[in-house]
Amino acid sequence: MNKVIENVREFQSFGDLLQADFNRRLQACETPSIRKYGQELEVDASTLLQTMKKRRKLSGRLIQTIGRKLGLSNQELAYVIETESDPNSNIETRVDQEALMINDWRFDALLEILDGKSTDTDIDHLAHAFQVSVTRLHELRDSLVTAHLLNAVDGLWVDQMAHVTAISNPMETNQAARDYQKSLCETSIQAIDQIPPEKRNHTSVLLKLDENDIPAIIGVLKATRRTLAKDYQSTETPHKNLYALQIALFPLSSGDAHGQIQN
Repeated sequence: MNKVIENVREFQSFGDLLQADFNRRLQACETPSIRKYGQELEVDASTLLQTMKKRRKLSGRLIQTIGRKLGLSNQELAYVIETESDPNSNIETRVDQEALMINDWRFDALLEILDGKSTDTDIDHLAHAFQVSVTRLHELRDSLVTAHLLNAVDGLWVDQMAHVTAISNPMETNQAARDYQKSLCETSIQAIDQIPPEKRNHTSVLLKLDENDIPAIIGVLKATRRTLAKDYQSTETPHKNLYALQIALFPLSSGDAHGQIQN
């Protein structure tokens, strides 16, 4: 389905958003009926009607499923789930919120930057690097606090990412991890065009490898990553920048029974 809603913040509820989306598709002759609309979203038509009439609130997980089909971004989904859900919502909704945050590099970067800093730390200067407005940047921080991924302790921000509920849900976490890597890859592509070569490094090499050696090679890559972090990650320099270090290893072809390369 093509995205027709440009700003999710103009709606007071997810039901209003669904109603507006349905009306616009109806006018454009994309969706002839509420039944067809439900089929496209893979949701019962009666559930959609009750939600549009504000007689029912959907779970965070169902909002996420519908939102993705409507073309909403991860940031938009996080906003909708947060504003639509009861602050005292059940653990399932928290899992949905956390999974959405895990897969967005901005949340991860903000946690890394704020951890151990004063709660009065100014973050406005990060808006350009994060490719969002100052208002949206503050919303990202507030979302982390609401989801209990960032806590204020004795005037300092404390990263609570290690305690996220989503880690206990392998399916959500795996999808979140995949989306997180995709978002970083997209940012890496932008860096090729926007960041001078002397301030970044993009290199690659093609290797013919034995699949039996892959686990050992991955172990070497992990050790290299840990060594770089240990030897070069600064904890004292006041003006340090946040960099993303990506190491990718994946097959471009497969071998047949005789070891011949196939595309």
